[in-house]
Amino acid sequence: MAPMVSGKERESNMARILGSVGSAGIAELAVFHPVDTIAKRLMSNQTRVANAAQLNSVVFKDMASAPFGKKFFSLFPGLGYAAGYKVSQRIYKYGGQPVARDYLATHFGKDFESAFGKKTGKAILHSTAGSLIGIGEIVLLPLDVLKIKRQTNPEAFRGRGIFKIIADEGFGLYRGWGWTAARNAPGSFALFGGSAFTKEYVFGLSDYNKATWFQNFIASIAGASASLVVSAPLDVIKTRIQNRNFENPESGFRILSNMAKIEGPSSFFKGLVPKVKPAFVGTVLEIFNRDFAYRDTHADDVQLNKDISADVVIHCGDLTEESKIHEYRKSLQLLKNVNAPLKLVIAGNHDFTLDIPAFKAIVAEAVPALEPEVVKREYGDYGEARQLIDQTPGITFLDEGTHYFVLDNGARMTVYASPYTPSEGGNGFQYSPKTGHQFHIGEQVDVVITHGPPHGIMDIAQSRRAGCPNLFAAVARARPRLHCFGHIHEGWGAKLVAWRSQVSEQPSHFTDIDNNNSKVIQKLSNILETKYDTKDTRFEKLRTIQQLIQRGYCSTSHCTGDDAPLEWKVHTLFVNAAAQGQEGLLVQPPWLVQFELPLADQCE
Repeated sequence: MAPMVSGKERESNMARILGSVGSAGIAELAVFHPVDTIAKRLMSNQTRVANAAQLNSVVFKDMASAPFGKKFFSLFPGLGYAAGYKVSQRIYKYGGQPVARDYLATHFGKDFESAFGKKTGKAILHSTAGSLIGIGEIVLLPLDVLKIKRQTNPEAFRGRGIFKIIADEGFGLYRGWGWTAARNAPGSFALFGGSAFTKEYVFGLSDYNKATWFQNFIASIAGASASLVVSAPLDVIKTRIQNRNFENPESGFRILSNMAKIEGPSSFFKGLVPKVKPAFVGTVLEIFNRDFAYRDTHADDVQLNKDISADVVIHCGDLTEESKIHEYRKSLQLLKNVNAPLKLVIAGNHDFTLDIPAFKAIVAEAVPALEPEVVKREYGDYGEARQLIDQTPGITFLDEGTHYFVLDNGARMTVYASPYTPSEGGNGFQYSPKTGHQFHIGEQVDVVITHGPPHGIMDIAQSRRAGCPNLFAAVARARPRLHCFGHIHEGWGAKLVAWRSQVSEQPSHFTDIDNNNSKVIQKLSNILETKYDTKDTRFEKLRTIQQLIQRGYCSTSHCTGDDAPLEWKVHTLFVNAAAQGQEGLLVQPPWLVQFELPLADQCE
């Protein structure tokens, strides 16, 4: 029996390699890089695109309102990485596949032909060679990772060049290699197989190298289409692993689980066929979300109304005053007594034992020096406080980043959390106000939970604003439904903010808030006595305090039909829920807020 590929049929690999990096590669970059950028941004988007305006925002990001020319050129980020990746990929894949194919044909050609028949066996041999080469393609992964981050999350670079990133991240650039190999194996099998089957069965070619330009063109389309469909689910997972910030990785299995539970089966084909469907129909049929928000308890004896029933309880940090282990136990017991199926907790600057580097620095700099047994007795071992929280049933501790939940009432809630606050002090989770901090709040985030306030929103301490400008800018761009925080005890209160129609280049509370249509729900100056109050005003304030103490919380509702309904992307409800009070109101009441969320099964 003749071999499946004879010596005369073998191509010159050098010719194949040279051809692969020529005009075809340049055309692929020029034509398909913007298409690839669109696909990667759709894959990274974690909610259903409800209309053309939202699709425009997802695809063009900050350039959504720009002229067409600027929009188009905004689809070329990471072109340099793409060029390096595509050239290397073509040299490797299209130069390596013939080598693998020839090896298989020489040593196993008869086996393929015997198992599948002459024609089918030949096509499957080509597919298998492509699959083997595709798995090895992970050696080029760093270039692909950097390309994807440029396309979907350029903030991950943080001003660093390629050499600095390589030095800083090292093998972190290979994160997701297993999922990439799993994606490349069937994808390359389908790529070369689809082309081979088309040439074999559609055009009846026995020698694939004799295909005309048109036949190669059609065969390439068939192979590429098959590859896209087969590899799409794993491609979405791979992209989401690789588009994250270097310091905030997420496992592929967790991404897969969240996609299946929250976004549904069709999410595994995002970027393949964009779908625009109504997202919010039927989600307001008594699907209300009650968030019982409080924070800065500092392990105080806060008395909570046990008759309150909430869908979610949020603690915005400062579980402790001195980060001692007995304080964590006290605050966790307090949370356990609250009636809610989901309890979310973040750290605050006082909870420095949850920030291991800060904890070690504080111990090392203590004067006089602390004995190890004293540290262990008072503060626990390194990591013990976090372990205590993680082992407490019913309580979910949130690290900085985006988190996804499906509530017991059927609603979907996307949360961004961050414990970081600006300070030159020596507590936990702090950054210098001079350098700032990047808050990566996605456009589809419903609730933002931070320890500190944004600049200009209930953040006045000792007659000065203490909030973070970077945090305000991130919230102003994302426009979540709710942003709850604390840290600044004097800022307790709530405000329904109406946003201006356009986000300014450098968002601030002066330029981006529509004050005429915003509404203060409650603030301390409305309930605490001042020297300028009349007798009647003091009486009314005292009665308000008594009512709050008796009820155990302060409430506000912003659902359809309420006096001030919250409209998605038009309003954000800001809540400063700092519990530790001052003279006149030693314990500031937590907040019970109601607003509407979309049903999980209608979100893609």
